[in-house]
Amino acid sequence: MFAAEVAAYYKAQGKSLYEGLLNIFNEYGHYKESLRSVTLKGKDGLEQIKNLVDSFRLDPVSKLGEIAVTCIEDYQSSERVNVKKGIIDFMPFPVSNVLKYYFEDGTWFAIRPSGTEPKVKFYFGVEKGSLNQSEEQLRKIEQLVMERLNKSTAVSI
Repeated sequence: MFAAEVAAYYKAQGKSLYEGLLNIFNEYGHYKESLRSVTLKGKDGLEQIKNLVDSFRLDPVSKLGEIAVTCIEDYQSSERVNVKKGIIDFMPFPVSNVLKYYFEDGTWFAIRPSGTEPKVKFYFGVEKGSLNQSEEQLRKIEQLVMERLNKSTAVSI
């Protein structure tokens, strides 16, 4: 019902629903997200996944390319670190082996080992003024994180 109401609203203005959505994106930003999974099988794979997540926890990312980290959330220790201010806050969420990095331009990425499969997942999110800028930033951040992954472990992606 909501989609039909929005479509009717834009039709009354002589626009299509798609044109209306583009207006919203142009006003509030173009958000893009993606997921990359890395599968590492066997007992060695589980150890590699643990080491991989630990490498991001023990040697935190401070910047990717020219973009500085502003905040790191560690759901295992329940801590949110404001990197710029040096403030550590408690996060009242269930404990989980997840790390999430936020950057000064609004970009973010998270790393989480799967609980049921021999894989680790990387989640990415960006927001830019245009769809092309968002897609470009998403590709860039994915590439930089995967390069860091390759450098910090024996894993080749």
